[in-house]
Amino acid sequence: MKASICTLGCRVNQYESDAIREGLQDKGFTMVPFGADSDVVIINTCTVTGESDRKSRQLIRRAAGAAPNAAVIVTGCFAQVSPDAAAALGADAVVGNGEKGRIPDIAYTLVQGGCVGCTVSDIQTADWDDLQIHAPRRARSYIKIEDGCENRCAYCIIPAARGRVRSKLADRVVAEASVIAGTGCCEVILTGIETGSYGRDLENMDLETLLGLVDQVPGIRRIALGSLD
Repeated sequence: MKASICTLGCRVNQYESDAIREGLQDKGFTMVPFGADSDVVIINTCTVTGESDRKSRQLIRRAAGAAPNAAVIVTGCFAQVSPDAAAALGADAVVGNGEKGRIPDIAYTLVQGGCVGCTVSDIQTADWDDLQIHAPRRARSYIKIEDGCENRCAYCIIPAARGRVRSKLADRVVAEASVIAGTGCCEVILTGIETGSYGRDLENMDLETLLGLVDQVPGIRRIALGSLD
């Protein structure tokens, strides 16, 4: 079984695609470049601007046309807010942001001839997902520590696509950093949709405290922050 992933948008999407890639490999998939012959094509979309929507639509059409025998899975923010549009463009499965952890199982089901359709739940009630990275592909590795935004800016669709602020428990962040450091990767980038809101939904935890904990992980020599606002 062969699979490919194309990712649009932010650091969080990049992290989630890397975690999905690991899950696919655990299911027995071999990863190939986007555009190569494959059994499953996953488009991790963005919707923060009109241009992002256009690129998302373009990639879905391209995937459906270039690999007519492949199952096309569309996920990400465009899929979350416009699932019917994603399905109409040729997606075999539309998977919301709250269900990204299920994509390896969904991909396997499609390859085996099963039918999935639309799997998009209310993002406002979503809990923290189970996505994580064990084997970073770069010298620097992302760790998603936060998801969602509650600012409700009039021009921004992100709260509708990502939901309320949700923080990864500090011990899970530290554990993931330890695994990453164990592979020889010495730099982590703590990121989120609004990383500065980390800990708002937790007791006795904030970004400053988390930084101190990650700083104590053996092997981690540099910590960067992404998408504070």
